[in-house]
Amino acid sequence: MKKMLFSFLSLFIFFAIQAQPAAENKELAKHLDISTGSTFGKPKILPGADKMAIAQAVITFKQMSTAEVTKSDRKKVSFSGAGSTKYTASVSSYLEITDGALSDDDFQGLANHFYAYLQKTLKANNVDTVGWNKITSTDFYQSGKEDKNEDNDEAQKAVTYVANNGNSMYNGKMGFAFGKAKKASNFCDDIGAPAAFIYVTVDFADIQIDLKASKSSGWSTSYYSVGGKSKATSNTVVAPFMKVEADGGSTLLWNEKSGSESVGVVKDIPSKVDFATGVEKDPSLKDKKFSFSFSTKIKSTPVVIKTTREKYVAAAKVALEKYADAFVAKIYNPK
Repeated sequence: MKKMLFSFLSLFIFFAIQAQPAAENKELAKHLDISTGSTFGKPKILPGADKMAIAQAVITFKQMSTAEVTKSDRKKVSFSGAGSTKYTASVSSYLEITDGALSDDDFQGLANHFYAYLQKTLKANNVDTVGWNKITSTDFYQSGKEDKNEDNDEAQKAVTYVANNGNSMYNGKMGFAFGKAKKASNFCDDIGAPAAFIYVTVDFADIQIDLKASKSSGWSTSYYSVGGKSKATSNTVVAPFMKVEADGGSTLLWNEKSGSESVGVVKDIPSKVDFATGVEKDPSLKDKKFSFSFSTKIKSTPVVIKTTREKYVAAAKVALEKYADAFVAKIYNPK
């Protein structure tokens, strides 16, 4: 009897442990949304997929993160004119690596790890994959290269890397059209699987802005305001928060029949890894008062989030792994 009870408890603990990651991944799947471009069309490529080719994995890593909120006060108007004042509050956060700059090898290593992890996770969940050599040997891969949707500039706002030092055939904005669509369909037919063209963004900060614009006591027309004053108050919170960013590009899925789907990140996917070694907070903003109808900007002092190369890479790696987990979970939890 004791043996049977022990066996039962062992099985119960085993299945409980197995259920935890499954439940977590089901929740992760809710961070993604599948759209078909058709009002009534249902997604058919990702849901229930048993084979997938990861044709590209383009990762943009933000080095500066900015948030902006705009609101208008509500003026009492005597005529048909609006005349309200628009207020815009914004704050930027910069990443500072305290033990030397992140290198090309750091970023390329993260992109390559993501690709390998996604391939491994697909196979572990009974989804066959297409080998990289087979993908790169096709005419579509070799001739369909597009410019990456980069935000690289002198200020290093973001840097973009492609897994396996590969080509970027989809830039995260528009799907394939005309001749390229036909070539993409032939590509999928040649490799015997639908293809995923992944485009995601990794961010390092969570920024919240609370902007309040009070009502004016005066009256106004479309051309001028008379009397009264407006007041805007803005408070911001900036916190270290490594994540795959919502609305930071979308993944395009394509099949041999020219069917397409977009997989977007609709809710940030956090790594939940504590990576920051320091944060320099911005000073609190004072009330701003204005009396005329024009757009006014309230810009706070930038916030610097400090970390080390090792901590940044570790946190970004987990964020990308969680996106891969969410992508695979979406196959079995499309809604």
